[in-house]
Amino acid sequence: MAEPVIDPTKNVADQLNAAVKRLDDLRESDSRHIRELLEKEAQRIDANRQVDQLAVTNLAARREQDAEAQRQLVSSTAAALAAAQTVLATGFNERLSKLEERSYKGEGRGGGMQQFWGWIVGVIFLLIALWNQIRPALGH
Repeated sequence: MAEPVIDPTKNVADQLNAAVKRLDDLRESDSRHIRELLEKEAQRIDANRQVDQLAVTNLAARREQDAEAQRQLVSSTAAALAAAQTVLATGFNERLSKLEERSYKGEGRGGGMQQFWGWIVGVIFLLIALWNQIRPALGH
């Protein structure tokens, strides 16, 4: 008895179709997974970008505050220096005016020489007084 010959084509075609469907399902699953990973990566990059933009904004605000503080410091320092310069200039001008006035009046001339001769005369009298005290002890 001979067994009937079964054509394997239908069975092979069913197996092939099942394998192709399985590969398509895997490819679709992989594609979904890759899309999810890409979306999560894009969200992570966007979050990093927002943090960076916030940091840049904060840094710009800080730099503006620093610049304003420096402007105020320079302004107050300039005012203080101007006031100090005015005081010094006033003092110098007053002293110079007094010196000019004395120069015109002739004051201050010879005053040093008068004091010098006064000291000389004082020293001479002191030496005479000492000599008068020491001379009797020397037996003269």
